[in-house]
Amino acid sequence: LGTLYLRSDYRETFFELLRFYSLVIAGVMVASIALAVLISGRLRRIITDPILSLAQTAQNVGAMKDYSIRAARINQGDELGRLTEGFNQMLRQIQSQDSALQTAQKQLARQVEELKERARLATFDAVVGLALTRSDSLEEILQKCTQAGVDYLGAAFAHIWTLNQPERVLELQASAGAHPH
Repeated sequence: LGTLYLRSDYRETFFELLRFYSLVIAGVMVASIALAVLISGRLRRIITDPILSLAQTAQNVGAMKDYSIRAARINQGDELGRLTEGFNQMLRQIQSQDSALQTAQKQLARQVEELKERARLATFDAVVGLALTRSDSLEEILQKCTQAGVDYLGAAFAHIWTLNQPERVLELQASAGAHPH
């Protein structure tokens, strides 16, 4: 019998396989990166852009206090569509409540002004009543009444004249305010 001695060098094959697998790995990585960029661009249009649009609408509403602004309806049927619809519903409710609040504030302001006017007239009435019941002379009564007219009726001045029948002349009996004579 004999001996068979085989000697082989696999280094070249090893390096060829290494280059091949390196190219495969590099190709897979490039394809994965390209696919990730493609998917992220599509996801940005589907997810990020609507969320940014909704955030911009919220910022505009807050800055302008204009509750009639609505978010654009997009992606109906998915979570973002439901979020946008919920946001718009919330804006409708706020707008309705804000309108009701403004109406109530205007009505309350009118009522306050009416009460002020009533109080002013009641005070005038009380001052004139006191003058009529607690004053000693007609001159004092007339003077207090003219002063009350200026103080409570918003008149710049007030005069009370009487007619002197025999002389057919008006005579100033009392005056108050900026132009007393």
